[in-house]
Amino acid sequence: MAVDPATFGCFDLTLYVGVLYHMENPRAALRKVTSLTREVAIVETSAIYIPRCGRPPLRLFHETDDLNADPTNWWSVTDAAMLAMCRAAGFKRVDLACG
Repeated sequence: MAVDPATFGCFDLTLYVGVLYHMENPRAALRKVTSLTREVAIVETSAIYIPRCGRPPLRLFHETDDLNADPTNWWSVTDAAMLAMCRAAGFKRVDLACG
């Protein structure tokens, strides 16, 4: 969060892998990634699937270590929430790749 584009510049390709769910403020973190990215950012994160709920953008907050027994995991998101958060952070184009 302390990386300043004025100091380090922007990157053609930014990899933000396995970090978002550890951030206390994921929207601010995505805005930081946006500010550091000139072309493409690849954001990988923990996702949740909720059967029969449609596709509303939902985030799940993990108060304790209930996500992989890791107390530093704070968030899980649905695919719709991930797309919405990336758009809200300022990414002009957002694509989803599930693996």
